[in-house]
Amino acid sequence: MLKAKNVDNVIMKMSKMYSRFLLCMLFYTAIAPLHGSALRIDEAPDVLPILVDIPNDWIKNQIIKENGIIYTLRHQNAEIEIRSFIFNSVDIDYIIHAKAARMYSKYSYINILLEKEENDGDVKRQTIFWKIRYQNKTYYEKTVILQYLNNIVILSCLAPEAEYQYHRVIFENAILSLKYDFKTDENTSDTDKKIEEPATDKNELSKDKQDVPENKMDETEKLKKEDEEQKP
Repeated sequence: MLKAKNVDNVIMKMSKMYSRFLLCMLFYTAIAPLHGSALRIDEAPDVLPILVDIPNDWIKNQIIKENGIIYTLRHQNAEIEIRSFIFNSVDIDYIIHAKAARMYSKYSYINILLEKEENDGDVKRQTIFWKIRYQNKTYYEKTVILQYLNNIVILSCLAPEAEYQYHRVIFENAILSLKYDFKTDENTSDTDKKIEEPATDKNELSKDKQDVPENKMDETEKLKKEDEEQKP
């Protein structure tokens, strides 16, 4: 009876140790993909720069267009795509329909599982979670669309269903960090741009002003005055 209890205690301790090991592994899996850095995308002319946190070890590629830029990152079967463009006279609904049409031309099945709309001042944000079927495989894609005036940013995070949870931390980090960088050179204040004159020039000018008498008279006038005083 005592031996049976001892065996039960050992099994319980081993199960607890195994549970802790699994928790540690899950924690490491969630934390490991966080290694990344902030990227500033500003190569496209006339397009407002954006900031986004991306992983360092993903394969990066960019294509510069006339009205914007396409920036892609890939790791195994996962992909992050960032499209930053200038669009005139369009809204977010138009962008969503255009993206859906582009997806329908590639995938056999598309379904929107979640849609969320937010506003942060003049910046509009739309988040969409898609379920996709491609070549008998299920994929998930999370898309966030930012709009500021005629600047449109579309960030898409895509991964197979079985791998999406592993990349989820990276995807959420990229989505939450995405923002416009309004701190451009054009917004620099006039006081920052002002160039001061050299101090030596100012001192020299002040010295010159001090050395010059305020009521200086011409030498001829002095002589003329003295002659008049000497006359009887």
